[in-house]
Amino acid sequence: ENANFSYHSSGIEYIILGAKFELPSENECKLRQNFSLYRDKRLSSQPVGKSLGSIFKNPANQSAGKLIEECGLKGFRIGDAQISDIHANIFVNLGNATFEDMLSLINLTKIVVKEKKNIDLECEIEILNTP
Repeated sequence: ENANFSYHSSGIEYIILGAKFELPSENECKLRQNFSLYRDKRLSSQPVGKSLGSIFKNPANQSAGKLIEECGLKGFRIGDAQISDIHANIFVNLGNATFEDMLSLINLTKIVVKEKKNIDLECEIEILNTP
């Protein structure tokens, strides 16, 4: 309650090493059913395997994944780096993607979305060693 959680931020200025959660008590059958529903939803909407997770922040009142998909980039790849064919804001490693492959795919996506939608996508990930 005092942490002021919001999308990608909180009022916490420390590293959290552990946490204790108090969950409402439900019967085990209901918990297993809810777990299965959430797991199935995640598996159907996000790729499984090696990925960078969400690449871009959502622009105001828009979905970065939807913008990327509308630009025809869903499933596009450079080398073994691919824009997921399940969720367009998740970039996956098909096996041997290099840093340069991923960086090229990120930069290309920014350029195409800017050209087609006039929107500047902002990276959600932090890229530390750009060549």
